[in-house]
Amino acid sequence: MLREIHEELGTPVGAQAHIDFIIGTMHLYRGEAMPENEMVGVQFCCSIENPEAIGTSWEHAEHRWVTAEEAQALLPADHWLLKVIQRAEAMRARMPRELLKYLRAEGFES
Repeated sequence: MLREIHEELGTPVGAQAHIDFIIGTMHLYRGEAMPENEMVGVQFCCSIENPEAIGTSWEHAEHRWVTAEEAQALLPADHWLLKVIQRAEAMRARMPRELLKYLRAEGFES
């Protein structure tokens, strides 16, 4: 997980990027809907102290730092990511600061 986040953001978790909390999971298939192609994706809410530190890997042509409202304007109304963003915003708004601080310090891997 930490490797994947580092790969996606181009900055290591802990230095400037933080995993804040788990938003949810999603079930998918990589290819044909067969047991050997079945995957479960875990969605994380992450924070980054300096958006300028984000790098673009070979997997991405570009990136943009946008607010939740700006993301809504960029994505089609039925895009699955909109629900994830809305859920993350609702969870962040209701999360006590002490719990967020604990989750950042404790981490998500054992």
